[in-house]
Amino acid sequence: MWKSIKFNPKPKTHKHAPRNSNLWIALKKPSSNNDLTQIPYVGGSIANDLKSIGITKISDLKGKNPDELYSQICASKGHQVDRCLLYVCRSSVYFAENENPDPEKIKWWNWKNKKI
Repeated sequence: MWKSIKFNPKPKTHKHAPRNSNLWIALKKPSSNNDLTQIPYVGGSIANDLKSIGITKISDLKGKNPDELYSQICASKGHQVDRCLLYVCRSSVYFAENENPDPEKIKWWNWKNKKI
């Protein structure tokens, strides 16, 4: 017999910090520059893409051109990658270069087809 399984569509976040809050962003900000997944909206897959082009820690993003990072990732994969990755590259470089980043500028969708 099949068991009834409850499905929770909400992603798990810190119980006191909604995912879109400044506290969530503060919780994700690393104390060291070792883990790329500490960048908001960068998960394991994007971290692996960055590692494939030599970006192994957050501080490696400082001074980089996000458009060039995106082009290098596309070249390493051998095909054009979804442009949303370009926007994540832009927000990630911004995050790496700013000690106290503006919460609106951390959101990758705010970098769509523009440079803030």
